[in-house]
Amino acid sequence: MVIDPHALERSAAKYYDSRWKREAQHQQPPNPKRVSLVVSAVRKAVRFLASPKILDVGCGNGWLLEGIAKVVEDCSLFGIDPSAVAVQNASQRTPRAQVVQGAFGTYTFPCRFDVVTCSEVLEHVDDQAGFVDLLVKHLKKGGRLVITTPNGRYQATYFSATSAEPQPIERWLSHTEFLHLVRHRMKSVDVTTFDTSYWYRLHPFRQRLRHLISRAPGGWTLYERLDRLAEQQLDRGLYLLAVCTNRR
Repeated sequence: MVIDPHALERSAAKYYDSRWKREAQHQQPPNPKRVSLVVSAVRKAVRFLASPKILDVGCGNGWLLEGIAKVVEDCSLFGIDPSAVAVQNASQRTPRAQVVQGAFGTYTFPCRFDVVTCSEVLEHVDDQAGFVDLLVKHLKKGGRLVITTPNGRYQATYFSATSAEPQPIERWLSHTEFLHLVRHRMKSVDVTTFDTSYWYRLHPFRQRLRHLISRAPGGWTLYERLDRLAEQQLDRGLYLLAVCTNRR
């Protein structure tokens, strides 16, 4: 059977146009914690830079662009997405951002960037190593890459246990695979996980225990410490987050 790559592209474009149109009806991003963590990492990365240039790859409806615009006033914001609906929605959400429609690998930007963000995109790419190479190529020397992707330890159960809809390509990486992918291209790589809600969902006993701890005197502090332990040391978060520096 001969597969028409253009037909696959058209099918994917139709899927994402529909997806972003549905999401645009919401008043907040589907995962506010992810947006908050990425925005915080960007803010930290540019805190000593004058007029930094920031690019969001696969910007979707522009939640990240909007968040960055709120905390980094003096910056040049760029976004790119293959979906026309996403570009329209992101441009409306953050008018100061320059958002373009196109394939990341073929579009030519006018500059290199101090920070490139890429959140929940890597898992939907066939050539993940080549994609990371492209992300790094768009960074200035010493620039920062902030990238998130789902934790591969959960892919086998996630879609059957939730009502989430699989996207056209789903290639989740384990913590080790993700670290290996970015470490060979970057330096000062810091990889952690976040969002333990799904892990607790898989283990109702831990969920109940966490609830009891949070209600005890002083329990909230212990509750937060246990969550950080699960995320940062045990890799139990649903998502992986890497912040790394371009060494080229």
